[in-house]
Amino acid sequence: MRYRLEVRLTPADVGQRVVIRWRPPSLDASGQMTDVLGILEEADDRSFAVRTRDQTLDDLFQGVSGRRRSGSA
Repeated sequence: MRYRLEVRLTPADVGQRVVIRWRPPSLDASGQMTDVLGILEEADDRSFAVRTRDQTLDDLFQGVSGRRRSGSA
């Protein structure tokens, strides 16, 4: 039996280390997905903004699977 843990990110999670799995428009046709790992800078009912290790701010649209990460950065 397989289980899937799904945690919804909210504005209360801003400042937390997160990993977000999503399908960017460039990969839509292929069905492939990618992950973004970093600090959640912004979250609202339409999008997320994640600051990655190289200090890039990635803006993502809702509808992706995200979770808080525990452990060291």
